[in-house]
Amino acid sequence: MVELCQQVAKDTMPTKCGVTFSEHIMTEELPAHFRAPSDLPAYDGTIDLTEHIRKFEYATLLHRSFAEFSSFFPHQFASNKKYMKSSINPFGIKQEEKETLMAYVQRLNIATLEVSTTYEEVLVNVFTQGLRRGPLLESLAKKSTMDFLDVLARAEKYIYLEDAWLVKKNRHDKRKEGEPYLTCRLKGELRGLFNPLDPKK
Repeated sequence: MVELCQQVAKDTMPTKCGVTFSEHIMTEELPAHFRAPSDLPAYDGTIDLTEHIRKFEYATLLHRSFAEFSSFFPHQFASNKKYMKSSINPFGIKQEEKETLMAYVQRLNIATLEVSTTYEEVLVNVFTQGLRRGPLLESLAKKSTMDFLDVLARAEKYIYLEDAWLVKKNRHDKRKEGEPYLTCRLKGELRGLFNPLDPKK
């Protein structure tokens, strides 16, 4: 490893690869705000191979050494750097009006992965604060827990319940479209269907 570092330190000039520029041009400093081309295309077999390789050679000749290149690279792509978010960030996540419980749980899980340190109590609070009013929120209020895995396990049961209710609702809607003349008794029964996800019931 030490030998490799010494070799990189000694590296002062890349191979000229058949380029006819003079030594004076090759040693000239690049302008301070120079941005190297970053759209070098992949080889698709339709152009001359030598010409394609030459594009990469020219790109490497812009910098006189690997040390110079490695110092420029982080500055050019600084905007792409990912920064760890603080544990305050997930508090902004709220379940949308028509968002399913599964989609909300997935979105929250992705957000918590971007946080450097998360405590279970914080995650449980974030989860419950962002939940819409409904049976899961009522269940968590009646029987509170600070174990986030327990909260996710309970959420999973309500996800199945939500899916079952949506399937039943879709069947009802299709039946209603196919049978416009429902009897009064059947209409009354359908109106009285219990919706476990309706916060009013």
